[in-house]
Amino acid sequence: VLKGDSYLGRAFVVNAWYIAAYQPLKDRKGAVVGMIYTGVPESKLRDKLVKFKEQLSAAGKTDIFVVHAAAKAQGLFVISGDPTLQDHMAWDYRDAKNELYVQQLCKRALKLNDSEIAEATYWSMPVEGKPSQSMLVRYVYFPVWDWVIGVQQPESEFVALATQIRHVFLISNFVPLALVILSTLVALT
Repeated sequence: VLKGDSYLGRAFVVNAWYIAAYQPLKDRKGAVVGMIYTGVPESKLRDKLVKFKEQLSAAGKTDIFVVHAAAKAQGLFVISGDPTLQDHMAWDYRDAKNELYVQQLCKRALKLNDSEIAEATYWSMPVEGKPSQSMLVRYVYFPVWDWVIGVQQPESEFVALATQIRHVFLISNFVPLALVILSTLVALT
């Protein structure tokens, strides 16, 4: 801002992180003499996303997460399906296959075009006697806030849903076909 440039992004203000915008104020000669600031506490945005996450999670095993992709906060979970990870640095976290999955997501997210959606998989860690499983993740990068916003679901849940849809389709097509065959057989006898 002191160089005359605007700033839009994450800023630590007094005692909390904000999504902030700073605009320089210049005198007639173009020298910066002050600035205008506006900001929203990151915690308010997080609270709204957490409420949405709870609604989404109530509908099944789908979950959302938000993680910072760059700069000093790189790998910091803003929201996580695992509440113990919220506000924790996860840059060096590894999945059950020993892959640095948070790094991979963030690095890929930083290369996305506007509105581009990326897809990835990682292997969850075994929890409470449950085996690890392949997780399907779709995510976008929101550069203004440096947020990777993702939706994840066990791949088996996704496949199960697709299988259910296929069965409904097959049944809905089988019944008319069976009626045609039955009526043909009746007409032949």
